[in-house]
Amino acid sequence: MSSDRSFRPSTLAIHAGAPRDLHANSILFPIHQTTAYVQEGVGVHKGHTYSRTSNPTVDALEQTIAALEMAAITTLCLSLLKSGDHVIISEVVYGGTIRLFRQVLGGLGIEYSFVDTSNPAAVEAAITPATRACSSL
Repeated sequence: MSSDRSFRPSTLAIHAGAPRDLHANSILFPIHQTTAYVQEGVGVHKGHTYSRTSNPTVDALEQTIAALEMAAITTLCLSLLKSGDHVIISEVVYGGTIRLFRQVLGGLGIEYSFVDTSNPAAVEAAITPATRACSSL
């Protein structure tokens, strides 16, 4: 495998969030099964202290899911929506989705509302004549 980490979209699904294992040079990111991590001093660590709060395996999984979710959301939005369209989005959504709408899609003229989608009345109130999609992404 090449050391080049600039993957094409087709390989991003299996490699996103998985940094190269420099210790063993394995192809796949290893599963870290430890419960505690050595700390250099009180509050001085390399990012992980106890596996219930964080660990490298969960970090890699979270980054992979985030990359896939953003790819799905972007594909959905750019293939279905056009300037002037409105989307209703759950207010409990991945932070990257918020940035996508505020920093990219909003600039393309796509309107959006973040709504409590567990409340049917709130969803109904957010519907406009331009609403084309409602999602709890």
